[in-house]
Amino acid sequence: APWWRRVIAFTVDALGVGAVLALYLLAATAIAGRPATTTHLTGIDAWVARIHAIEHLVIPGLALAAVLAIAYSAAFGFLWDGRTLGRRLMGIRLVDKTGLAPVPARAILRSVLAIFSFAIFLGGFWLAFFDRKRQTLHDKLTSTYLVQPMN
Repeated sequence: APWWRRVIAFTVDALGVGAVLALYLLAATAIAGRPATTTHLTGIDAWVARIHAIEHLVIPGLALAAVLAIAYSAAFGFLWDGRTLGRRLMGIRLVDKTGLAPVPARAILRSVLAIFSFAIFLGGFWLAFFDRKRQTLHDKLTSTYLVQPMN
């Protein structure tokens, strides 16, 4: 599949996961309450005070982001014929060497490895620009491909 279709599909999927994370942060900050300040701060000082008040939510939020991304990508990888919402909108799908959607174990492993591809400054994703088969690092390690099926 062309890189621009992959990028748009990834963006759509990331927006979906991001929306769930935003709901988490809204709920968590509502439960945690407002920052206690003795003065009325404005501007950037007010933003820094708010961020400082929710800094204890950052690590759980990042963990939730990783779990959501893995679950979303893996579940759709084998339940929806290799397509996430973004992939479906862009007309691409994930397949293994046989041309079929990956089995659950392969889809889960690919999703976990994609987190590492993302964590190394998108290095695993950049590989697709230089690879003859346009595979990312996590695709190479799981023998999967993103393809644009002929309709």
